Amino acid sequence: SNYNLGNYKEAIEIYNKIREEYAKEEYGKNALYQLGFCYGRIGAYPRAIEYLEQFLKEYPQDEMCANIVSTIGDVYIAQEKYSDAIDNYRKGIKTYSKSPAAPRMQSQIGFCYFKMEKYDDMRKEYEQVIKNYPESEYCSEANYWTGWKLIRDGKKEEGIKRFNEAKRWKDTFTGRTIQFKIGEYFYSEKEYDSAEKEYLEIIEKAEDIEMVDTSIE
Repeated sequence: SNYNLGNYKEAIEIYNKIREEYAKEEYGKNALYQLGFCYGRIGAYPRAIEYLEQFLKEYPQDEMCANIVSTIGDVYIAQEKYSDAIDNYRKGIKTYSKSPAAPRMQSQIGFCYFKMEKYDDMRKEYEQVIKNYPESEYCSEANYWTGWKLIRDGKKEEGIKRFNEAKRWKDTFTGRTIQFKIGEYFYSEKEYDSAEKEYLEIIEKAEDIEMVDTSIE
């Protein structure tokens, strides 16, 4: 499809036609949130939010709603509107507390505080991920960044313990990307043997997975 190929402007034209013809049918519903995603991809952020919020209004009970709210927060982040993103995620967590999207939204609040350089608030939010969603793979991310904050505060031993805890989820995509960041940390500290250990374990476990830069620094 045009969306999968990155032809977002062409996809928008098609989804608009589908929306016009099948507004009250499943095709029309799907076209509505796809329009939001497409506008987000081309950087038309207000339009993206407009369509995504319209989806929430028209289909408040749809199983996609929690993910839509999470995406709206991401659009605010893309605009560096971190306070708006935080407000959005908090509403999403309250409304969809049992959704698989909830731990991600909680984690994204921590990310926002990182970007705002409010590191104490960042740690509090990541601690909530660990407390409220102890089995979620986002605990890997939460443990990493709480560990990062502890090391920043001069508590390296405690921080490394959090890094090790983060590796409990190393068989998930989030866990693998965090283990990669742990390797990056050791490399930056010139602890090359430790860095090599992390990288070799990633290669052994997931040699077919493309690793990307997951830095939020």
